[in-house]
Amino acid sequence: MSAIRLERSPRRIHRPEHLSVPTERIRAVEADPFDNLVLEAAVAGNAGAIVSGDREVLALKRFRSIQILTARAFAIAHLQTFA
Repeated sequence: MSAIRLERSPRRIHRPEHLSVPTERIRAVEADPFDNLVLEAAVAGNAGAIVSGDREVLALKRFRSIQILTARAFAIAHLQTFA
């Protein structure tokens, strides 16, 4: 994410504890190399899940120990207490 984009992002995303800096290159999605940036950030940030609407990313279903879900599937699996 560029510095310009970070300046325009909501403040809650700016906090250092919400940023992850990828330390490895991942080449799991060949159809769209930019999708790999999402995976790199998720791995670097020790994410438990990736919420995406991207078909190529969703097709992975899981990357390493990271679940890959649609917003609907994530809400059903993790936000039931708020329903």
